[in-house]
Amino acid sequence: MVKPAELSRIRLVACDIDGTLLPEGERALSPRLFELIRRLADRGIRFTTASGRQYACQRRLFAKGPEDMFYICENGAAVFRGTEEISSVSLDRREAVRIAEYMDSMDQCEALVSGPRFCYLLENRGDFFSLIRDQVGNDTAQVSRWEDIPEEIVKVTAFCRDGGDRHLSALESRWGGEYNVALSGDKWVDITRASKADGLRKVCGVLSISPREVMAFGDNYNDTAILEAAGYAVAMSHSPERVKALAAKICQGRVEDELVRLLDALEGMDL
Repeated sequence: MVKPAELSRIRLVACDIDGTLLPEGERALSPRLFELIRRLADRGIRFTTASGRQYACQRRLFAKGPEDMFYICENGAAVFRGTEEISSVSLDRREAVRIAEYMDSMDQCEALVSGPRFCYLLENRGDFFSLIRDQVGNDTAQVSRWEDIPEEIVKVTAFCRDGGDRHLSALESRWGGEYNVALSGDKWVDITRASKADGLRKVCGVLSISPREVMAFGDNYNDTAILEAAGYAVAMSHSPERVKALAAKICQGRVEDELVRLLDALEGMDL
């Protein structure tokens, strides 16, 4: 468990979005969160997302957040500070095309290919295009061939209508030796060269701090690397047991409640 005296070392809070900041069924962040981000900043503690979501989608979610907030996007494959791109980690382009083609060949699956700022679908995908653009909220373009994507490729995702766990082992057996293959939701399997921990290290480098000075929140398998890297790992109560095993604390309610406890503890130390 985290000892109260050690909380004063925290300089950054890194938080997953789906299933963590946004419980299932919720689509908007609470106004309370933005007030807590401001209170953290007043104590010299920065806030960053750490999500599989793309940059533009995250910027819209955090429109009320600080202008220079950090965003760890695409499971760590793209990192931004405000509007500035700090880093991106690309896949070999030909291999990314092969991965996408294989995903499209799997029963009940469709591929989604991401650059640092846009995601791409093949043309004539109907309800899938609507899901990604209108429900997920991504900046989305259609291409006739995967080779036509005009920017570097940082992530390839399988959307599995019958559940990502049904297809994870097939993708891991082909690409797990070279890339990070991770469930990032019930129906999503992501392949990247980076992890959320890689993105965290980029943010820490900009801030001149150590990952050991980070409190990280997560709930799924694509959060394991960042929970391992952070000094203070918090897993949500619905997390798989393997994820919970990495945490110093289990969050039984909302992330906001844990941030209030952190701030109260720090303010108590000032007495």
